[in-house]
Amino acid sequence: MFFKVKDADVVNYEKAINITMARAADNTGDQEYVHPTGTVLAYPTQYIEFEPLEDLDSNIYVRVDFNENVDPTKVKLVVKEIVGDDETIVGTAVLDESGDANITEFITKSDVDYAYEFVWNGSEEELQDLKDNIVTISDVVITLEEAGEFEHGGVGEVFGPIQYITADVDGNQEITGQDAFILLAHVLEESDLYSEYDTFEEFAGVIPAEFYDSVTIETLFSDEEGDDVEYPDIDFSEDSVDLIFRTAMFGDANLSHSVEQGDQENSNLSAKGFQYGTATIAESFIDANYTVSLEGGKVVATLEILSKDTSALQLKLDYDNTRLAFEEVVFNTGNTTTNFGSAKNGRVNLGSINSNGEAIPENSTIKVIFDGSVNSTVGLVNIFNTDAASTSGFQQILRLQ
Repeated sequence: MFFKVKDADVVNYEKAINITMARAADNTGDQEYVHPTGTVLAYPTQYIEFEPLEDLDSNIYVRVDFNENVDPTKVKLVVKEIVGDDETIVGTAVLDESGDANITEFITKSDVDYAYEFVWNGSEEELQDLKDNIVTISDVVITLEEAGEFEHGGVGEVFGPIQYITADVDGNQEITGQDAFILLAHVLEESDLYSEYDTFEEFAGVIPAEFYDSVTIETLFSDEEGDDVEYPDIDFSEDSVDLIFRTAMFGDANLSHSVEQGDQENSNLSAKGFQYGTATIAESFIDANYTVSLEGGKVVATLEILSKDTSALQLKLDYDNTRLAFEEVVFNTGNTTTNFGSAKNGRVNLGSINSNGEAIPENSTIKVIFDGSVNSTVGLVNIFNTDAASTSGFQQILRLQ
């Protein structure tokens, strides 16, 4: 274990330095031990060797560009020093609200490489909520359109390079109807897209901005140089150094939780090194009436669609399962619409999709029925999230009346 100390006017550094407490992190960077709570203690007899560190004057910052739908403060940065095949954690820092962290104190050598790992710092419940929000019905529709299996679709006419990577959920380096159906199965809760990408490090790509911005359709699956992502270099001649990263999420076809590319270009880089390990602007609004009422001794949540150009919608409702029991979802959405509805752990997942790109009829209704002996519906049923897609295949914002 090594400690960074300030200079002192004593010739014998062993006598000048006395460690009274310490903080240590385990090799994962997820657990810290602090005296007296942890097991790190200081002892009267201490043997210390002093090795002066380099005089590095640069202020060094990591800046991560997140979509506005992702909270950067739930992410922790782990800084590692790389010497040959050996990795040593030299510091950790929780990102601030802007996605930034000052890592100046961790960068003490100019002749070694540094690696940056981003791990989840929030609760397991918050991580699950993030995964529940990334892939929704509009991701399915826009993928169908890109694959040419939606009424207005056409291969290569919709996606940018990052979407090709995030939506290629079957990993065959092309976008097909199979990718859309895998996403749909996740939306329907028939399978879990994240069963093999369970942790934040696995489903979130936090990529150096130069590489992220340089990916093009032409270089997307190139076998030429640039397959490996390299961490940004630190220019110690500069007073202030910004190490910039951008983020994308596995399965996020509509980039609702990923960021757009910047303006940089470098045709020598490919996207094969992009591993999963700016919010999309919706095309339009879908208007709907939403009510929760008592009907015949039942609690009924009703959604009435008021728009004429919506081909798919999804709604997740949280309900108090200590007072209510889910019974069924009743759809009146026309004969050509596929509907789905199920409940698990106090949350109802429901929606409708017309894979031919036709509109769900105006004034269609969806009713969610609960059983429960209650006199009021206040606080019993709440909206967790909503999503919709137009007949053109693009995301719509559900605007409730």
